[in-house]
Amino acid sequence: AGGSNVLVADAGFPGTVLLLRTRGMATVPDGDRVRLTVAAGETWDDVVRHTVAAGYSGVECLSGIPGSAGATPIQNVGAYGQEVRETIVAVRAYDRARDAVVTFAPDECGFAYRTSVFKHNDRYVVLSVDFSLAVSPLSAPIRYAELARSLDVAPGDRVPLADARAAVLALRAGKGMVLDPDDPDTYSAGSFFTNPVLPPDAYADLTARLDGLG
Repeated sequence: AGGSNVLVADAGFPGTVLLLRTRGMATVPDGDRVRLTVAAGETWDDVVRHTVAAGYSGVECLSGIPGSAGATPIQNVGAYGQEVRETIVAVRAYDRARDAVVTFAPDECGFAYRTSVFKHNDRYVVLSVDFSLAVSPLSAPIRYAELARSLDVAPGDRVPLADARAAVLALRAGKGMVLDPDDPDTYSAGSFFTNPVLPPDAYADLTARLDGLG
């Protein structure tokens, strides 16, 4: 994925590193949607830029995320109220154990919060990803409160695709999360944190302890 979200010790890595440089995007009309097949080596933000320019809605809030398209299903990339599992309809991968190319349907990918069957598993090499996107000049409903405030709309509203992309890029840039060749502080090892997920009893206990606090 171009090295984002990867840390290597000073001693190096005792193995082979594979960098996919495959390129290409192909679109097939599907009623009021399109099926977009993207080669794994495509730069992800270039894919988002393409969809916004073409009027395809569904991944506009994933603007500015570093890495490749093939990496997106691995950790079910998400940001600002969208996740790729909402639009992925197929993942094509090389199965090292079977020495064969296989295609995963969405329900076979094991998508969950920032994970999938491909994560922490070196059996599969993602080759391409198929997305189903709406043909629309408007974004998907805005879910993320911070993004809605930035756009001056209510959660659930839709905005022009270009406006959604611009607002996401501005928010990310304000947090030093958009690569800028003139700003060395934007280069990092990526985001390794995830939001905590609590079972119902632990959540109830936490809210009870916080009740009444400012």
